[in-house]
Amino acid sequence: MPIKGLSDQVRLPRLGKIRLGIKVEGVKNPYPRPVNYFVCPDSVKSVFGDRPRELRILFPTEDPSKWASQFYRCYSKSRGLICKGDGDRATALIDEDTGALAHRNSIQTILKEVECDPEHCPEYGRSCRRVMNLQFLLPDVPGLGVWQLDTSSYWSIININSGINLVTALCGHISMIPLILRLVPQEAHPNGFKKTVYVLSLDIPGKLTDMLKYTRTPPGKVILPAPDAEPPEDLFPTAALEKEETSEAPQTKQHQKHSFSPTLPISILIGNLRRNE
Repeated sequence: MPIKGLSDQVRLPRLGKIRLGIKVEGVKNPYPRPVNYFVCPDSVKSVFGDRPRELRILFPTEDPSKWASQFYRCYSKSRGLICKGDGDRATALIDEDTGALAHRNSIQTILKEVECDPEHCPEYGRSCRRVMNLQFLLPDVPGLGVWQLDTSSYWSIININSGINLVTALCGHISMIPLILRLVPQEAHPNGFKKTVYVLSLDIPGKLTDMLKYTRTPPGKVILPAPDAEPPEDLFPTAALEKEETSEAPQTKQHQKHSFSPTLPISILIGNLRRNE
């Protein structure tokens, strides 16, 4: 007889990580430099090439919170992840003697719920950033498991969330539907100067009307590994993680708020597609 709540569980291992940058070596504190291609392990390169800009992916379950985890994350080189928040509340590793975030010399520590306010947090922009941990299947690559990709880009996170919502609204679910993860150029204006950056984009192979056939595909259920707690080395400069953790961090500039409005409501778009079938 099966064990209720156990025998029906399926757990997928993590096969590896795909990165969006490379470390610049030959300097005292190597720092991550973004590139315009996915930095992949050899097994992925053998399928998509040495410097791919798109990957054919599948999401394994219906719950995006399991494979598109999004939090403000603060890292320490000596302790790893020390604070994770949603912009309102956070769970932080606290030094019981000082009441501050734990550092390398902390002896007694405790996990504590604290306020999360990126507008005024001295760590935001240094050892803390917004991070999406995206996990997906690569059906063309050998192995049964998920691959992880981390991003701290505002527009990448917006693009991925928007793509998830559109596909889910169109098909009624998103698991096991073939999708394309791309790196696409976008114009940005940091410090008032025009610059081209590369951001993530979630797309579909073929036409929107072709996706309607997946409305009949039943969703699946599997358990994914929790995102690893290591600081994404292509997102956090070494100097930020190796800073003197007991010193007071300088105040950072307030990060800008952005808004995003789709050009066409999803309900109208899908209604038009179904009428044209």
